[in-house]
Amino acid sequence: RVDVETPPTAQNKGYGGQAKWHPGNRSHQLIGRRMTLLFLRALDEAMNIWLRATVSEGSPLDGKYWHLAEEENKIRDALKSANATATPCGELMKLTPRVCNTPMRGGTEWTPRYRGDESSIRQLLKPSPSGYIPSKVGDAEQVYGGREARIPQLRIPIGEVDVAMIARSLPQRNRSRKRSLSTSGISAGAALAEANRGG
Repeated sequence: RVDVETPPTAQNKGYGGQAKWHPGNRSHQLIGRRMTLLFLRALDEAMNIWLRATVSEGSPLDGKYWHLAEEENKIRDALKSANATATPCGELMKLTPRVCNTPMRGGTEWTPRYRGDESSIRQLLKPSPSGYIPSKVGDAEQVYGGREARIPQLRIPIGEVDVAMIARSLPQRNRSRKRSLSTSGISAGAALAEANRGG
């Protein structure tokens, strides 16, 4: 990294594990654009549902179209009442089929993690009566912090489409715009001034 003058550990000149058969920029670009189309189609369908619902039922949009609590509770209840031993999971876990219908939450020590140690599995540990909390063996202080340095390889090649620049160039929505209090579109201040003039 160029934003650290003398790193405590010597840095490699290039990235390890590179090979000719690894997918290159074009392959990643193709996969990324295919994924983008999938999400855009899902967003388009969501907007169509929103439009149809507000036209037939009025605005604002009813919570049943965008709240997932009811659907999640239905799935959770079905999972709890299911016969775990009769599922593929239960056949695989014959000794402990309970794991197939027991809700679980997990944490990890894999890095990189969002917010570093704050999102570590060690944050889920409760201290012992003496206040001791286990830590990683040989855990060194984090050297790098703040914003990540720009990676030269991620710069948009000349002649390619910069999607982020297109998104940033869209006109900003005017959030300070006030609603008119009259149906004719005259603002409240203009209507008051007109009334004072006797019009």
